[in-house]
Amino acid sequence: MNVCDKEYKNLTLRLGFALLLMLVLLQGLMTVLGFGQMLFETFLSEKVSNLLYWGLYNVFYFASFMLPVPFFMLISKKHKSERIALNVRFPKHFALLAVSCVGIITAAGQINSLLVSPFVGENTSTQVLLDLISRDNGYMVVLIFVMLVIVPPFCEEFLFRGLVLGNLLPYGKGMAIVGSALLFGMMHQSFLQFLYTVIAGVLLGLLYVEGGSIWPSTLVHMLNNLLSFVQIVIMARVQDEMLANRIMICMNLLVIFAGCMCTLILVLKSKNQLNQPKRMESLLGYSPDRATPKALSSGVALRGLFSPSVIIFIVLCVIMAVLNLILEAAL
Repeated sequence: MNVCDKEYKNLTLRLGFALLLMLVLLQGLMTVLGFGQMLFETFLSEKVSNLLYWGLYNVFYFASFMLPVPFFMLISKKHKSERIALNVRFPKHFALLAVSCVGIITAAGQINSLLVSPFVGENTSTQVLLDLISRDNGYMVVLIFVMLVIVPPFCEEFLFRGLVLGNLLPYGKGMAIVGSALLFGMMHQSFLQFLYTVIAGVLLGLLYVEGGSIWPSTLVHMLNNLLSFVQIVIMARVQDEMLANRIMICMNLLVIFAGCMCTLILVLKSKNQLNQPKRMESLLGYSPDRATPKALSSGVALRGLFSPSVIIFIVLCVIMAVLNLILEAAL
């Protein structure tokens, strides 16, 4: 085992600890919040109770994903760690890239739903949101917008693209993107979401790596979640269920079609660029500095990713996914 192998295995062990901290914080804080909700509903009005509960939900979710970042830095003092690419820079053709990514993720979500719908019941968390929005509470629409569109994309990108992918990157781009995407998919603790969240993780990872900044992937993540938010509002506010379903089907087809068209345009631009050898910048508009990947022994990139701490993280996520499945079936 060479020096790079040892560094890599030590790195994945520390990344696993950071992910475990995220999981413990998320489950612990949400459990505390669940007990708090019972107190809120007992002693406070419905409006104040909802404001307090969902406001704290956003704060706790944000903290659960952001606190592991400084924790990783703390346990990595004796080791070199990669900085999160916080420079504000958007690639050339970003609008095309954004629509392409959202279209592909939407298509993956539809395929994922078709594959698992015979075995998985209706998502209870979605039903809760539908119930809250359908009550004509304007403040709840704002809170749920923040909960879906603002907080998760921001903090999830920092942890999974900025920290996990960014630190795996020196050992190989492919493994870094796919590995971080798999862990991102596991984090959602849902069989209903696994396929398309992994695909989303790959696309967002590509944006982060090739774009050289965390903001393009964060914005695309927000756009994708905005689509989900709009669909939830439609389902909650349109009284005719059949009409609501038709609107959502048309919306999804339109997004997928737009994504296909933008992907085709990007492919044509890429082919055109290959015919111009003197042109040095990449399809994204520049050539990000890329260090030579550290040399790992054969097979270590894959085996080393599954350190003991990462394995524990995956097992816990699978257990939570099963429990969620049982809970949804019971309800």
